[in-house]
Amino acid sequence: MSEPPTQPIESLTDLDIHLDRAIRRRHHTCPKCGKLSDLEILDYRDDRLDAVIDCSDCGRSDIVSMVSDGKRVLTIDGSVYDPSLRLQGYEGIMDSTDPKDIVSYSKACEDYARELIVFGKDPKDRVVPYLKEMTALLEHLESNGIDDLEFVCEHVLGFDHIMDIDLMDVIRDICRIAMENRDDLPVALMYGIMLCKEIADYGLDKDFHYSEEGHIGWIEMIADDFESLPREERIDHPFIAVGAYRYLLKYHQSKGSPDDVIAGTLRKLIVSLGKAYDNGAPIDVDILLGHIA
Repeated sequence: MSEPPTQPIESLTDLDIHLDRAIRRRHHTCPKCGKLSDLEILDYRDDRLDAVIDCSDCGRSDIVSMVSDGKRVLTIDGSVYDPSLRLQGYEGIMDSTDPKDIVSYSKACEDYARELIVFGKDPKDRVVPYLKEMTALLEHLESNGIDDLEFVCEHVLGFDHIMDIDLMDVIRDICRIAMENRDDLPVALMYGIMLCKEIADYGLDKDFHYSEEGHIGWIEMIADDFESLPREERIDHPFIAVGAYRYLLKYHQSKGSPDDVIAGTLRKLIVSLGKAYDNGAPIDVDILLGHIA
């Protein structure tokens, strides 16, 4: 399937398979140089992935990734590939970059986090570079005013990485500053910040202030209001509604919600993906890479 469907799917016997099909990956970082390159999936099962990456600089790489004795083993062109040296290099760049240079530091943190995702590291390990990045961005806002608020908010929109408690706390502080200065942000970006803040607020304070129904309703309202914006306002941040429905899908699955609720949320997610692509959205690399390891 070359594009995600724009209509809800009818058969929902295996939600993970359908979700994977809806956001079928078509790009991946080259394992030799790290450049984002064309990816062709040859075979994809729970215990095996066969793929070809075609890098304009390095050429073709044949990749086989499989589970052996409970561990993920990655071979490239027939040789076992150990990502540890590559990961150490990215970590070293991050640690040697000045956090006060927020542009360079954000890139270094996100490059390292992306490599951790690609190679299927523990989610707790993936949080570390994002926490470092968000802490530096918060300190920058608090010490230098709001001149770089839009840049900071752009880098907050990482919905998959917000669930760590420490990260939630830092992101909520950034979102609070953003909400206090909302007139300085594009409308669509503001909806993304509203979504992040609601997820953080609920995760940190749900036992004191929030009902489950109110939380779900607010997330759905953010998604609906975002998709009602004019196309020209959505185009720079096309995945806000997608992020909302992906969060709700995971939320319902974790809560053991009824099948019809999960299926309905999945339909909304697929439709929102279709709308994003119809509006010319680029491939969301973080979404796609999250399914490769």
